[in-house]
Amino acid sequence: MVTEKNTVIEIKADDLCGRAVLKIIAVKKIRQVNLEISEGIGGRRVCFQYACDDASFEENFQIENPLLWSLSSPRLYGFKLKIVYAEGEEAVTGNFGFRTISSNGREICLNGSPVFVRGFIRGATAHDHRNNCRLPEEEFYRKSIKEAKKFGFNFVRFHSTIPSEAFFRVADEEGILIHIEFRKPEDIYNNLREMTDNG
Repeated sequence: MVTEKNTVIEIKADDLCGRAVLKIIAVKKIRQVNLEISEGIGGRRVCFQYACDDASFEENFQIENPLLWSLSSPRLYGFKLKIVYAEGEEAVTGNFGFRTISSNGREICLNGSPVFVRGFIRGATAHDHRNNCRLPEEEFYRKSIKEAKKFGFNFVRFHSTIPSEAFFRVADEEGILIHIEFRKPEDIYNNLREMTDNG
């Protein structure tokens, strides 16, 4: 996530025991970081407060007995983050989930359990469809993902393009995996400019 003040925020929660890392890279020096994690509506709340004297920040935090994100039960934790800079402050909110994606040599595993990937393709004009109903962006993506899940799909591959941040948010909320195609710069079909020109 990139904030209005061009601060980069990352929460890495790929540990099924509830360990996570908060990373912040800012343009300005950071003085204090307040992090509040909430487990759904009316669920547990955990608060952390950190001091800092640098433009970059990294700290581990722990959520006891975390609820895991899965395809059938995409549990997400909400976060509120207040960053106090040497000059001014900023508040941001978002979601994250505890999950691991791995392989046991034969199968793809989600949270350590094998999952059969059933996917469809989106992305380049030939593979995508327009928002002819003129729905708000997130509502359009939510409708599309819900329809795909009705047909048993649990995975979407983006061909020659990178989806918007809104698509990632909705995919997390609805429980679907995403694969993005990246090509090497020296590839004969180098489409990096087209892919990163998503706006």
